[in-house]
Amino acid sequence: MARIFMVPNPTGTGHNMRMYSIAYDLVKEKNVNVTVVLSSLQDTFTDLFNGIGVEVIDFNPEKVVNHTKKSHLEKNLNWETMIGGYFSKTFFNGSKILKYMNLFLENKPDVVVSDYNINASIAACLLRIKHVFVTERFNFTLVDVPNDLLEAGEFNVNKNELDEARNSMNALFQWLGDNTSLMLTDKPYVKDMDEGSIIEKYFQEEKIQFVGPMIRPIDQNDDSSFLFELGVKKDAYPLIVATVSGTTMFKENKEKLISLYTKLFEDLKKDYPKVQMVLLAKEDVSVPKGMLSIPYISNWIPLLKKCDLLLSHPGWITVTEVSALKVPAIFCLSSYKEYHEAEAFERLNKMGYETNYGFDSDLFYKKAHRLINNKENLIKSYQNAYKDHSGSKQAAHLITEITCEHSKKVLN
Repeated sequence: MARIFMVPNPTGTGHNMRMYSIAYDLVKEKNVNVTVVLSSLQDTFTDLFNGIGVEVIDFNPEKVVNHTKKSHLEKNLNWETMIGGYFSKTFFNGSKILKYMNLFLENKPDVVVSDYNINASIAACLLRIKHVFVTERFNFTLVDVPNDLLEAGEFNVNKNELDEARNSMNALFQWLGDNTSLMLTDKPYVKDMDEGSIIEKYFQEEKIQFVGPMIRPIDQNDDSSFLFELGVKKDAYPLIVATVSGTTMFKENKEKLISLYTKLFEDLKKDYPKVQMVLLAKEDVSVPKGMLSIPYISNWIPLLKKCDLLLSHPGWITVTEVSALKVPAIFCLSSYKEYHEAEAFERLNKMGYETNYGFDSDLFYKKAHRLINNKENLIKSYQNAYKDHSGSKQAAHLITEITCEHSKKVLN
């Protein structure tokens, strides 16, 4: 039986959830054994994966990792702060690469499926293990975010050093792609952003496949009674769900975004006496009466199905979930200081999705009020981007094909 190791990036929750969604369909395939290597939010996701028959290896057994609770960048951006202080610690970490290499040598997986876990991907490539790269990003984030956007975020930018970093990172991403058997994405190609890039070359060569939303099943009858037990009101209207990123570059931006959400709730109460807002902040947050604060819901599909409006950071798995469910959403970027969300934010603008930059509460209210009452034009943008929501099944099938090809070569 072929062994598949799935290794999500530890930053945020979306990578874990995308791997879970693919694993949900992958375990149904014949002659494969699926293991996931978790590096973050192990307390939440271990039971989820075990529940579908996936073995879990805890990569950080000494602690539960949560990237939401601290800042990750400094205001001065140069080689030392961006590469030495952040990138090499998080994405290109020699110690972690060696640790993954040892894990793979001991367990001998036939295929490694990485959800933007660069350390695990490099380890697999160096060991010449078949590798599938699942990604919502078409390069390292810095490569796709120009200096002028960083300056708009009020960073002090050393342009020469960051350009040198981009040059090196682009070469590293190309090496990774060239040594990968297959790349899978849920992010649509946008000509204005992707023309002439390395990812365009991979699309042309069919090295990367766009499969659509890699999300949990949305067409099953989920028991939503747990929502009412948590405090969601049956007669709430509009029911608004608000969420913040699983990774923040500057913690104060997360706090300001929560304040913007809270101000919107207070304003909407004047027009909608039964309004309720559910805040998913990845940690306990004090909120006004009428708002409900829940750190995290492992399966929020039933909540999304009931809500009238979602307020969210531009996390791409959330983009695909609301697109499939046709939930009106405003994707919020607090500042270009959250540089890791800038590319997705700009892409959503070009795709016709509703976005909001900064903390103008009056403008935010107008956008929310309009979408509560008329979502049709927005839904058309969703349908233009995503024709169906079967990406997880397609991904599982393609991964199985890669795995079976490898198994046949080993047997021969």
